Amino acid sequence: MYEECVSPLVDGLFQGYNATVLAYGQTGSGKTYTMGTSLKDGCHTGLIPKVMDALFSKIETLKHDIEFQLHVSFIEIHKEEVRDLLDPSSASKLETGNGHAGKVTIPGKPPIQIRETSDGVITLAGSTERSVKALKEMANCLEQGSLCRATGSTNMNNQSRLVLQ
Repeated sequence: MYEECVSPLVDGLFQGYNATVLAYGQTGSGKTYTMGTSLKDGCHTGLIPKVMDALFSKIETLKHDIEFQLHVSFIEIHKEEVRDLLDPSSASKLETGNGHAGKVTIPGKPPIQIRETSDGVITLAGSTERSVKALKEMANCLEQGSLCRATGSTNMNNQSRLVLQ
């Protein structure tokens, strides 16, 4: 899947294009595994880690010709609620009841909004954005955000649980 679908998108980033890879589907269908937002045996596997490796590999080959700045955000859209998974207060503000995440309002912090600018750029207004200079820094963001994801038990997957970190 990476070679066929995602690798050309990564190449396009270096030509000035934006790219999005979205996983959508039924509980238990393999979205988390495919995207690579879970740890297995202490290492990340999946599309996101492959993209990270490709980005830093390409940057390494071009760093003498071009200056790069990388910024990462990590959001989750869960039950029509947009959550910032890199916001340290995000996980501690999650309320639960009957195994489900509830809406939480953080005083003074406006909700994250997905917007499109007049020139077509998609932005995550109000989300945490971290500057990263190395693969390890980006991997740390992926790990932190992954641990803050909301999961809940359903009839399709009774092994899931709410993760509070």
